[in-house]
Amino acid sequence: MVGSRYRSVGVLAASIAFGGWAGCGGSESEQTYSASAFSECLSVRDAGPRDIASGQSEGDRYFDQLNRLAGQAARENGAVEAFGNDAVAGASTTYFLFFEAHDSATTAEQKLGQIARQEQSSDKLDVRGNLLMVASTETDAQARIVAECLNRSEI
Repeated sequence: MVGSRYRSVGVLAASIAFGGWAGCGGSESEQTYSASAFSECLSVRDAGPRDIASGQSEGDRYFDQLNRLAGQAARENGAVEAFGNDAVAGASTTYFLFFEAHDSATTAEQKLGQIARQEQSSDKLDVRGNLLMVASTETDAQARIVAECLNRSEI
């Protein structure tokens, strides 16, 4: 009985310690993703990834800013466009801008977000670690593929 009680306390203490460790580490702002590993994963899933052609003026403030930020991301880690041309039924093209660090992704989100609000864009901007994702819509299938590929591309 006494041995069982100590064993239970030990298991409880280990569970609390592990829970605390898991809670402290791995926040989304600390995660770093590799653009090349992410793109490889998307290719295997036929999501149609391709490097974003940046530096071209679209004549639209929002897309011009997106292109500038994609150029910066490409220099730092990578910039990928995926889910275009009906790669996944009902999905919209999504832009994945992989920066060197979380702060750069957050700054990029703020810059693009400001123009998006001014232009009344409905695009969703999402920062996860060093990644800025830009999409107008996301299907459940798209979300599953992105989550799996992000898990596989963590550095």
